[in-house]
Amino acid sequence: MKHHIGVIHLLKKKGEIMSASLVDIERDYLSIDKRYPKLFASPEFSKVIVNWPKGNLKLSIHTPVSFEHDFVEDSSEAEKKELSTTFLSQKLGKPENGSTVWNAKIILLSGLSKNALEDLSSEKRYDDRVPHICNILRFAVLKRDRSFMAIGGPWDSADGGDPSVDDSALIQTALRHTKDVTQLDLRNCHNWNRFLEIHYDRFGIDGLFSHREVTVLFVPDLSECLPSLDAWREQWLAHKKAVADREYQLSLKKEGYKEGR
Repeated sequence: MKHHIGVIHLLKKKGEIMSASLVDIERDYLSIDKRYPKLFASPEFSKVIVNWPKGNLKLSIHTPVSFEHDFVEDSSEAEKKELSTTFLSQKLGKPENGSTVWNAKIILLSGLSKNALEDLSSEKRYDDRVPHICNILRFAVLKRDRSFMAIGGPWDSADGGDPSVDDSALIQTALRHTKDVTQLDLRNCHNWNRFLEIHYDRFGIDGLFSHREVTVLFVPDLSECLPSLDAWREQWLAHKKAVADREYQLSLKKEGYKEGR
């Protein structure tokens, strides 16, 4: 593997050299397909605009963030989500021809712990491999069936601003969707790094161009959202109590079901 400024050359098995620039601002369908041959790209995908080389990213990579979650099967919650989704689709309606639909989504970065930094700077090996930062960093996204997706959704006029010129409008969209989907309140985050944009040319059932769709991915700096140690302890104890209460209620339901048979 040979390195030059802004370019990484990947050596293939047959000795063929394939160059891939790391700082190309705009990449079209053919460029993405060539660079990532195993990545599925929608036929309506037109281009991706990479924002991170253009600005100074404000990320606290040395602040470790722990992502804790659990799985809850609740039919009432599923019904609420279905109704919410139906209401949202009715509210948004069909985009006007030639218009642009904006989406705001986020990816949560875990940061590096003290132990991780020590592993990177030491000569430790795991399974005959030297630890690499790409294998230590963690990102939080959503999983649905076998698909992964970023947290977020479409911009709405209630979010205010003009998403084509104002990042604050899209940030409000990201805050709203994150709170609705994950119950996370990220209002204390002041540094929202506009990481990249994904552009689509959408077509109608008649095969003619309908509208454009732009999804903007943000990577917020979570260091300003972390609770104090005392607040975190209270939240964790409250979470454990809620989980225990939920499991107790489920066990009572199962026992009642067995007795009724």
